[in-house]
Amino acid sequence: MQASKWRSVASSGRSRRQHGNLHLMAMAPDSEERESKAIVVCPLQFERRVLASAGLREVCDLHCCGPGARAVTDWARGIGRTNRSVVLAGLAGALSLRLPAESAHVITEVRDERGTQAGQAPPILGNCRVGEEWTSCIVASTVRLAGNAEAKRALAENTGADLVDQESAAFARQAMELGWRWGIVRGISDDAETGLPRGIEKWVDRMGRARPMRLIWAVVLRPWQVPEIMSLRTSGAAGMRGAVHVIRELLDSSNQDCD
Repeated sequence: MQASKWRSVASSGRSRRQHGNLHLMAMAPDSEERESKAIVVCPLQFERRVLASAGLREVCDLHCCGPGARAVTDWARGIGRTNRSVVLAGLAGALSLRLPAESAHVITEVRDERGTQAGQAPPILGNCRVGEEWTSCIVASTVRLAGNAEAKRALAENTGADLVDQESAAFARQAMELGWRWGIVRGISDDAETGLPRGIEKWVDRMGRARPMRLIWAVVLRPWQVPEIMSLRTSGAAGMRGAVHVIRELLDSSNQDCD
């Protein structure tokens, strides 16, 4: 009986190992598929949710890094070197009068707030329909938000940029340092003549998550801003939905597994 017992245990062990091997074999294609997907990173959870609701999560891995240069730098260093394409996607303010709110654009050059080029042109440009449905743009990254039309005009004159954000320059520097195949897509939440609500930078935390109590308090203090806030949310959502199409085109044109 003792020998029979040990034969049973050994057989059970082999069965578990075989089952485990089959499980690993079954998982391998999914793992390989995941490794072939592009990474799309958004500074804000709001932006990520819009991309996910539009179906992009099914074909690309969606991340959120948090707002600002430091946040995107830390996120990029956490990713490290990778063979996957990496795209920064999020909202920006327009500096050029030719760019309307709710539109989405592929970035061809990144500058800092002094107008100095932050790096080479993004490797992922492919054959996007620049000049047709979407235009190519130069983006300038600033430390502080360009919160009104006067600040936007001054920044446009100083940098020659079409758009303003806070992450693209830092993202571009990290992407080049890490040898990524990278690109940037921006949707427009506010046009060149539209300012931002006072204190908007405090409405999200460092992880890019909304801070509802801060927003509620802002509305209590300045209720006349409610229409402006609602308009900004609507145009931001539309800009990110437009960004979905640009991202797909961008990755398709680069022969990525993200149709």
